[in-house]
Amino acid sequence: MAETILVVDDDPAVREVLGEGLAQRGYRVLTAPDGVEGLRLARVEQPTLVIADVLMPGLNGWELCRQVREDPTLAGIPFLFLSSVSDPSDRAHGLSLGADDYVPKPVNLRELEIRIQRLLRRGTPGIDAPLSGELSRLPLPDLLQLLTTHKQTGVLRILTPAGQAEVTIRDGKILVATFGDVRGREALFQLVAQEDGRFRFDAVQVYAQDEVQMDVQEIILEAIHHRDESDLRSPTPAGEDEDPTDHPSPDSAR
Repeated sequence: MAETILVVDDDPAVREVLGEGLAQRGYRVLTAPDGVEGLRLARVEQPTLVIADVLMPGLNGWELCRQVREDPTLAGIPFLFLSSVSDPSDRAHGLSLGADDYVPKPVNLRELEIRIQRLLRRGTPGIDAPLSGELSRLPLPDLLQLLTTHKQTGVLRILTPAGQAEVTIRDGKILVATFGDVRGREALFQLVAQEDGRFRFDAVQVYAQDEVQMDVQEIILEAIHHRDESDLRSPTPAGEDEDPTDHPSPDSAR
């Protein structure tokens, strides 16, 4: 089955040239005129690779890349910027958003094919670049599942209103977790409950000892169980739902 490449560019000439050129090289090519349609197609078609322009009306390439990286169903897809903007700061910005490559226009199709083949050989390159975003858009359980699915190794840093956290992961397994002054399983239980904050995952070598070594699914299930037990232990506020028989009168005690 042919690899599917999604080309997102507001210039119809670019879409036509890339569409025909890549199709002749054996790829299945989808095209979109802007970031909004590109994101929709990406979610529906799950392409093997995305090529996007930077300057587009509506949803530009920067925002498209950010949303792709924050979507757990798309985050592992290689993303390549193809842009007439060739300033080094723009290239750096694109890579910081999680793009895997940045190619200036006009592009040689043979060079582009070599870059595409290099990205596809890397397997799941999207997480090799820093993965960052908001917990409100990518909840921590989904993020942890994503890192587990791709058997990632690195450090996940999270900043929430309740404090800072750091989770060390190797081959998709959590080794060490800290949340403020709390460490280990308790830190993970508290962290999974956080709904607001920012995260960043850096794929780097880790040398931590295996303090936790738990499957992510186990952690999420234990966190839910831990939370439910905490709710059951919570004291009933004074004056609410009290049973009069729990407080016998002096007469009844005689």
